[in-house]
Amino acid sequence: MAGQHARRLLRVLINNIPVVREVEDYTSATPAKELADTRGGSFIKGKILTGIEAMQGTIKIKGMTPQLAKQYGYGPGSRIAVTIKESFDDEDGEQISSQEEWIGTVGKRERSGGASPEDTLTIEVDSSKRVVSGQLEWHVDRLSHICDLGQGDLLADHRASVGL
Repeated sequence: MAGQHARRLLRVLINNIPVVREVEDYTSATPAKELADTRGGSFIKGKILTGIEAMQGTIKIKGMTPQLAKQYGYGPGSRIAVTIKESFDDEDGEQISSQEEWIGTVGKRERSGGASPEDTLTIEVDSSKRVVSGQLEWHVDRLSHICDLGQGDLLADHRASVGL
């Protein structure tokens, strides 16, 4: 069983342009279940899955100039495709790899001050997919009606029912 692990390498592609050394960190666009209360004549309440909350991811980039941001389409409102590849070693000496892919729109770009300023891109994510060491962790795509949280697509039968 894998224990603690440490990242050895991070590679990010934004609109198919590599930004390896410039990326400081990122926040994953992890899907979260949206639940509603149920009662249905019962004394005991329950919860029912009603959807997936809006997904959002962030990327912190150092050394971005306004010219680069404009040239690569990193400005607010721009459609963006992000691929994040990581390689880790765990404390047992095993190698773990992960790949996360987002498609969405840049919601905002914030710039920090200081001697080494960094930009944080907030992405409003329409599609998020994560694979860890060959195993699908999730694939949620708002526009294609795909919702696989690692145990099969929850919407496959529903797409078939409506002819999609």
